[in-house]
Amino acid sequence: PDYTASGSTDATTTSPTAVVAVQEEQKLQQPTQVALDAIALASRIQTDLETVAMDFVRHFKQETGQVNLCLAGGVALNSVLNGRLSRELDFEQTFIPPYPGDDGIAIGCCAYGLFGQHSHNDDSVNSPKIWKEPLTPYLGGV
Repeated sequence: PDYTASGSTDATTTSPTAVVAVQEEQKLQQPTQVALDAIALASRIQTDLETVAMDFVRHFKQETGQVNLCLAGGVALNSVLNGRLSRELDFEQTFIPPYPGDDGIAIGCCAYGLFGQHSHNDDSVNSPKIWKEPLTPYLGGV
């Protein structure tokens, strides 16, 4: 913006009013201390969440020997954490269902009722044909 009387951008011709206007504009562009504190808090919470979740999942991977990971719930929708889990813990497959609410609980209960502790590749389980392959709520069998 042109804050000089002559249209020049030379600092020697800038009026005191123009300097104040530029300073006010710069203040508006800088985050407030409250915003900076909120950013710092959010960053710390994310870092702590990742540390705890990585340790937790790593521990149970070692305890169970499982090679695949499935997480559900609100924290499981944290894409930064999911990326770290997939990259750093060397699971063969990672699955995060896109339905973390009550609908996900219903789908999980239904699957558990059909399969119990059995894998979907276990032919000894007499399950409906639709459950013989992965299922999405949008496309049917995948």
